[in-house]
Amino acid sequence: MSSLSYGLLAAPLFSSFFFLPAVALPSRPVSRQAPAFTRTGCFIDGPNRTLDGGFKGDDGMTIELCAEHCSSFKYFGVEYGRECYCDNEPPAPSLIAPDTECSFSCAGDASQKCGAGLRLDVYVNDGYTPPSPPADPGAPFLGCFVDAPGRVLPDRITSADDMTAAKCAANCAGYKYFGTQWSRECYCGNTAPTEAAAASECNMACSGDGNEICGAGMRLSVYGPASTTTPPDDEHINPDSVDDFFYDGCYTDSVARRVLSGHSIASPQMSIELCAATCANYNVFGVEYGIECYCGMELDASSVESPESDCKMECAGSASQICGDASRLIVYKKDTEGTPEPPTNPEEVGAFKYQSCWTDAVGTRALSAKDERSTDMTIERCAAFCDGYAFFGVEYAGECYCGTELLGGEPSAVTDCNMLCSGNPSQWCGGPNRLNLYAVNPVSPSSSVPVVPATTTSDIPSANVPSTTIGPTATTVVPETSTITPPPELTTVTSCTTSVVSGLPSCYQSLPPPCAAMSTSMAQPSANMLRDMCSGALNPLPPMIATCIPTIYVFQAPPVYSCLQSKVCAFSTACATNTYTVGEEPTPTPPANAAVPNGGFESGTTAGWTFSSPGVPFEVQGVANERAHTGARSFRALFQNTAQRYSVMEHDAPVEPGAKYTFSVWVSHDNPLHTWCSMWVGVTPSAGTYASASLLFRDLAAGAWHQLKFDLTAAASFVNIKVAFSCSAYGGPVEYEGYNALYFDDFELIGKL
Repeated sequence: MSSLSYGLLAAPLFSSFFFLPAVALPSRPVSRQAPAFTRTGCFIDGPNRTLDGGFKGDDGMTIELCAEHCSSFKYFGVEYGRECYCDNEPPAPSLIAPDTECSFSCAGDASQKCGAGLRLDVYVNDGYTPPSPPADPGAPFLGCFVDAPGRVLPDRITSADDMTAAKCAANCAGYKYFGTQWSRECYCGNTAPTEAAAASECNMACSGDGNEICGAGMRLSVYGPASTTTPPDDEHINPDSVDDFFYDGCYTDSVARRVLSGHSIASPQMSIELCAATCANYNVFGVEYGIECYCGMELDASSVESPESDCKMECAGSASQICGDASRLIVYKKDTEGTPEPPTNPEEVGAFKYQSCWTDAVGTRALSAKDERSTDMTIERCAAFCDGYAFFGVEYAGECYCGTELLGGEPSAVTDCNMLCSGNPSQWCGGPNRLNLYAVNPVSPSSSVPVVPATTTSDIPSANVPSTTIGPTATTVVPETSTITPPPELTTVTSCTTSVVSGLPSCYQSLPPPCAAMSTSMAQPSANMLRDMCSGALNPLPPMIATCIPTIYVFQAPPVYSCLQSKVCAFSTACATNTYTVGEEPTPTPPANAAVPNGGFESGTTAGWTFSSPGVPFEVQGVANERAHTGARSFRALFQNTAQRYSVMEHDAPVEPGAKYTFSVWVSHDNPLHTWCSMWVGVTPSAGTYASASLLFRDLAAGAWHQLKFDLTAAASFVNIKVAFSCSAYGGPVEYEGYNALYFDDFELIGKL
């Protein structure tokens, strides 16, 4: 096509799931002096951001600088030495981490601590006062209203880091109503919203004025009616090519799994040209959500081309261009014939030899002796920095880690190390939580410990060495053709088997420490507080914990904690040590696969599964015979594409406490256009991070089966599998009405090492 043209249409943004990459953004104006603040602790952060109301990156970051930037928010947090995040809601108690994990010095003051990778030092602004609507931004203030996936104000959607009601009014000139949302978003329309929300639910300050209210997640601060109601005629044109890149189309993306996973930035000056320059060393780039830019060598196979009408948000730095949408990328690619050779890493650098792409984690670094971060990182720079150590690894384009031993991790797919070195774009420098690992000695493919070097001649026992025996009358010489056979290299393996012996039908491996501390520090906590601290997961509540929590919201804590403590497992462990020839040692046996009763619905019924409907339930739910992933049957949820439906199904399954599993389920659908269907799966209780995943069915091809899976570590002798699924027809044309169907099959818990 000669040009890429759009009329700006309605777009569901799902702004509450937006992940802002860690890049330097200009500080938004604030009209208040930074108030006094109090530290609340170290907390876990993640892709969906624990504090997601505002962001600032600065190489001079200090606690005071972040407090000033977030002065219009109740809470703020510092992370990764140079990042600042704001919000009006506190982190969940279940996300609390040891203070030792917030270990990075602040970039602007080495005497202060500014979190770490995915760890936040969180503070509360002691003098916080909530923002309020402006007096007269061009139309009367109507109030706080509920938004919907189809958007109640569906036109001229834009976002900006200096958003105010007046700026939104100017953007919506000619429309009868306008509204601000999520601090920085603006929506226009000619029909007033009808579902009012409590005023307190619109509690986010505008990104352009900290004293002014700008809605919240799926909550609009609405103004109108305006006197002029003639909408402008908008047309947006993107270039066919820019630099070495050519337009390729609108494609799906996912917050959980980015389809372009190399370098990324977010900027209020975002344009097609800025993203092309940022990704000059990559083969593909994409712009998304108005301000985001992602780079990669190729699109992930999970991404599929989407209608161009799905990409409709204006670029923040160029209103004449379109920069994708929520989970939708405008993609440009280089001509494959003109692309340079793919990046390669040296097999050897100094005394180090390349091993593999290796998993890493913020809380338990695989290499922890020494580290540095640099904007000109290369393999050679990191090798020189780690000279004298046994290992080094490069990560996330600009990070270097050294170690005398590997403290964790395992080999990972080479495609997981997908970020170019910040100082040499012809080399790979790991990825998010992935190291390009080098070692002086080889690393065993089956463990995280170095392999003992091969036995040398000097290590061979003297009985096997050729020798000359001198006797009183003769000399015997071993023939030169004798073969010297060194003894086999041996390794010692200790294997342990752990059994639950408590006698409880269901028990926990352990309870979070805050749960025990709470029983002495709080006399009458709320049920919600107890749930958060003692389950380690907000939702769903594991059944064994639910039995200990009274239905009333005020109670004495010690009896409840005692109830939970009584259900902690007791273990019996038996270990055996054996010696094997290297290479012949037995492979560790993973835990047995956990049976999910009736996980494939081959019984012909839904026996064992329980169902609830927090919203309007699906019209038909039950076993289907016309489609299955394996076997003859699957579970089907069917509804008429004219309304909204929401249902929950759940099932308990026995597992081995402390064992690792992969949860898997296969899903399919038959959904017409103009329908939003989604599903969410959670497995509790699990050790460490909360085990869950979600997907939008519109991102999946209809009629085919797709697998959703994730890993977890069982924290009890049972798990509760909960599936929430919903569909909403948001006012499409009559010709799109019809029956929609969702299918689930083969729920499995697969044991893994």
